[in-house]
Amino acid sequence: GTLFQINYDGTGMIVRKHFNPLPDGERPNGGLVLSGTTLYGFTIQGGPGGYGTLFSISTTLWTYAILHSFTGTPDGAYTYGTPFIWGTNLYAVTYTGGLYGGGTVFSITVAGANYFKIHDFALTVTNAPYPQGTLMQNGNYLYGMTSEGGMNGNGLIYRTNLDGSGFTMLHDFIGAPTDGAYPYYSSLT
Repeated sequence: GTLFQINYDGTGMIVRKHFNPLPDGERPNGGLVLSGTTLYGFTIQGGPGGYGTLFSISTTLWTYAILHSFTGTPDGAYTYGTPFIWGTNLYAVTYTGGLYGGGTVFSITVAGANYFKIHDFALTVTNAPYPQGTLMQNGNYLYGMTSEGGMNGNGLIYRTNLDGSGFTMLHDFIGAPTDGAYPYYSSLT
């Protein structure tokens, strides 16, 4: 994959980064988030750990750095979504991996230090697997969705404290024709 820059009128296309599976990661996925002069994003595969990377790239020098290389267990694998920044930390989810194979919620500093796993998803009804999309923060809580699981198997909306305590299922999707099913690449706003 590539990371590119283009003017709003469609002119001036410049490729700023060609991703090499090793060591960069491959298949950049989700959106980029800008903080100051640095962009942050994910690849869903490749990298030294084989399961994707969290990267930063400077918008002044266009220097690329891997902040975290995912290994599957115990940190997670395959990030689908956009990281968000709160203070000096990035917050995001992995789709699979972690201790129970169902994905993770994690934080890491914008410098790539202090990786902290906030929650491990399991293949259970109340701790539904496969989180996707971009997390939302409100107060000391993070909110997100899983694409499967829950009482009906259609995914759920959850909340967790920033320290990983208090994981709560807020809504269990029933499916058609009531409220839909399988939220995918979604974000709460």
